[in-house]
Amino acid sequence: ATQAAAQAGVRRPRAPMATSDSSAATAAAAPAERRPTVIIYGTFDIDEADIDKAIEVAKAMVIASEGEEGCISYRFNRDLLVPTRLHLIEEWVDEDALNAHFKEPHMATFQSAIKEINVTQRRVHKVIPASIGSP
Repeated sequence: ATQAAAQAGVRRPRAPMATSDSSAATAAAAPAERRPTVIIYGTFDIDEADIDKAIEVAKAMVIASEGEEGCISYRFNRDLLVPTRLHLIEEWVDEDALNAHFKEPHMATFQSAIKEINVTQRRVHKVIPASIGSP
């Protein structure tokens, strides 16, 4: 069902965040929010002639990656001011999940497909979030 929802473009619902006025019963009934321990952020500047192909390749990668164990979120988004720029944002529960992602068959397919696209600039960063305040 999750795979079918992903293919239809439906986002998995996130657990609601408890507020200070929430009852203990409501907070206890809500599933725990998964907090990422690894975030990948990147930008890909694509030659204008290849942007439609790049979007299709990125879409396939999102659908496949969102179904992986340990993937909280995986998104490519088009820049609002630079229409040939795609932003990548990945959230993973831990390093093991990210490392497993790199070994998935759809990663090899993506790497092969992206070689056929004129990426004029690529910047990708791995971020380890700091814990601020109480969870």
